[in-house]
Amino acid sequence: MKDFNHEHLLTLADFSSEDYSIVFKTTKELRAKHAGKWPEYPLEHKLVTMIFEKRSTRTRISFANAVAQLGGQAIELSESNLHTGDGHESIEDTARTIGLYSVAIVIRCYEQSKIEAYAKHAGVPVINGLTDDLHPCQIIADLFTLHETVGELSGFRLAYIGRPNNITNTLALACPPLGIELSIGYPDNFPWVHKKLQDFIHAGRRNGADRPGKIQIHHDPIEAVKDADAIYTDTWFDTGTILKDAEKVEIMNRMKPFQVNEQLMASANSGAYFMHCMPAERGREVTDEVIDNSKTSLIFKQAENRLHVQKAVLALLLS
Repeated sequence: MKDFNHEHLLTLADFSSEDYSIVFKTTKELRAKHAGKWPEYPLEHKLVTMIFEKRSTRTRISFANAVAQLGGQAIELSESNLHTGDGHESIEDTARTIGLYSVAIVIRCYEQSKIEAYAKHAGVPVINGLTDDLHPCQIIADLFTLHETVGELSGFRLAYIGRPNNITNTLALACPPLGIELSIGYPDNFPWVHKKLQDFIHAGRRNGADRPGKIQIHHDPIEAVKDADAIYTDTWFDTGTILKDAEKVEIMNRMKPFQVNEQLMASANSGAYFMHCMPAERGREVTDEVIDNSKTSLIFKQAENRLHVQKAVLALLLS
């Protein structure tokens, strides 16, 4: 198995199937260590700085816990805590300064370009905790969840149903190298598709050119989930997105046929799993019956695995 040769985790565009294998293997090892085996604290007496512009439950808590379990300390900042927030200091100077005190920086913000600027100037690993474009930590945890649930992922069929967003973009990058067949379902002539979706689909296809995974787009929800082994959805309204009331009503009306309910789940393969990165708006993009199905809903395993995968990412980037 090759080494993990990444300085940062900004995107999954440069992740190979071997990289996922390394992260999955390290995740299992570190999870076992926390259970009492091979006690090691690679972040002992070290600081990880976390910058959050956007609201967060799972990313914030799982990263803070991951740092603590690795023996380190996490400090959380927001734009209002930093001089970049009022325009008194450049990102370049802020990044270089934080890098003097920290061994890594976790950032959850709006613009992908801001994370890339921190990575360019900080001098320490920078981890994407979510941007409007991508959510790599979430998707690695999701793929690890599927790996532990079904084993081999090559040939697995995953359907994403809903408004295309940063989750869709990241799945488009991540699925092809692993041989996962990705089906994306949303309304035809839908104006709220992420503007870079096609770019990420093309990048994913290039990354997985030598694997059987493929990406297809459908505008019929039944057709989109046909033969799917799992159905993934997300909120119809991204955090921080400003929409007029009329736009919200139109989105809800257009998306109603794409709600993940028992009828849509029945159109997938028998026993198909349900996935959601959360927060979930119950009764909107998914019904209670689906999200609370103890046999097929993976949402809390996804959430739990954020902790374990992010421990592995931190350990690998800092090793």
